Amino acid sequence: MKLRNLTLATTVVLLPSPAYAQYFECETCPAGTWNNGYYESCQKCAAGTFSYIGSSSCTNCPAGKYSSSAGSSSCTNCSAGTYSTGGASSCTNCPAGKYSSSAGSSSCTNCSAGTYSTGGASSCTNCLTTGVASCSATTGKATSCKAGYGFNSSNGTCTICEAGTYSPGGTVGCYSCSSGYYSNAGASSCTSCSTKNKQESKSCPTCCGSSTTIKLTTHYVSNSTHTGCVVSYMDSCPEVTGCGPCGPTGPTGPTGPTSNGSSSSSGGAPHTVYGGPTHGQTYTTPGGAACGGTGC
Repeated sequence: MKLRNLTLATTVVLLPSPAYAQYFECETCPAGTWNNGYYESCQKCAAGTFSYIGSSSCTNCPAGKYSSSAGSSSCTNCSAGTYSTGGASSCTNCPAGKYSSSAGSSSCTNCSAGTYSTGGASSCTNCLTTGVASCSATTGKATSCKAGYGFNSSNGTCTICEAGTYSPGGTVGCYSCSSGYYSNAGASSCTSCSTKNKQESKSCPTCCGSSTTIKLTTHYVSNSTHTGCVVSYMDSCPEVTGCGPCGPTGPTGPTGPTSNGSSSSSGGAPHTVYGGPTHGQTYTTPGGAACGGTGC
């Protein structure tokens, strides 16, 4: 037999002749196949690779793409939430705590602080509970809390502190305020009740339509029976009682009662008497006499 080389080509095809001689005839390999001249026919590219028409070898799919079957003429972008490196026959889900937001990703991005993701995520989600300072990037459970919130390590949550308690934040719970201190809900610290005390001047009515200026104190305390500060002295004028008859210019008639209930006069002039002070405070009447205790 005699072989005759007809043309140069990528693939060699043997053709019989009438004289039983075999001739070489070449054809171009289609896309998705290859031949480097060694094989008698074109070979399919393996999964994870591709080829153009007339290729002598196959090319790996670039990162972010894949080809899932043999004989591919092109590669496909990985979908959001997945990624691939070079030569992939499939894409890989982003692991928990990471994400890929667009198709064709060659890697995944870490979730930012305060967010998390499970596997195959195209975006991250805010942490599961309020008051969270930081959370697990893979579960969303709290790992630390903001100030004013107590941390529960058993379930990874943050709970707002109730009135009378506080928390500096982090990985601690809510603490009770000490006696003499108070707090509102969500407090990061307690405040001394003494800071709420105040004293102010008030014009209070006396007998016969007159008035006098006195000092009234609002005082707050805290003890074992109260979670906050409570008022012990009312910030109001005392009630006007025990006045004698009133004339055109002032009190007339019998002298006003004294603190022990008897009548008295100072210099022959009656004293104007007004509301018995509360809680043992002493007030001075316009007439100059001291009026102390109830029933004065």
